[in-house]
Amino acid sequence: MSRIRRFLRNAEGLTLVETMVVIAVSSILLAAITAAMVAGVRSWQSTSSAAAMSRQADAALAAIVSKIAIASEVDLSVPESPKVVVVRAIGTYEYSFTLTGRDMIMQIANPDATTSSGVVGSDVTLMQVKECRRDSYEITVRCEDSEASKTASTRVTIRR
Repeated sequence: MSRIRRFLRNAEGLTLVETMVVIAVSSILLAAITAAMVAGVRSWQSTSSAAAMSRQADAALAAIVSKIAIASEVDLSVPESPKVVVVRAIGTYEYSFTLTGRDMIMQIANPDATTSSGVVGSDVTLMQVKECRRDSYEITVRCEDSEASKTASTRVTIRR
């Protein structure tokens, strides 16, 4: 115990130069950590935005593909609003897809003459359905926002 008291009695405080060196080194370390954190957050935002666009494009594409795959007839006479007719034992369903602003809307006309509609994709900038050959269609959907863009496309054949 006496050694510690002797050390503390003889110990000198930090000089102004030593204090300034500690502050400068701490500031440099803090700046480096802050830069790394900002870069990490920006990377996360970019990846998150790209993943969201990918999910939106895939969901919109899946909505169209699922209806064309079971279609009895596909009407492409109005290219920006493809219509898919599905005939079932209980009646005929007509699905039409349109872009309203940046939302892709699917409208359903039911056999009982009622209609319903809903958004099946957001941030959609392109929806295209082309006939490749008889009963085979190529579908392309593009979603984009200020940070990311994703195009999804596939071919689907009507199952008869």
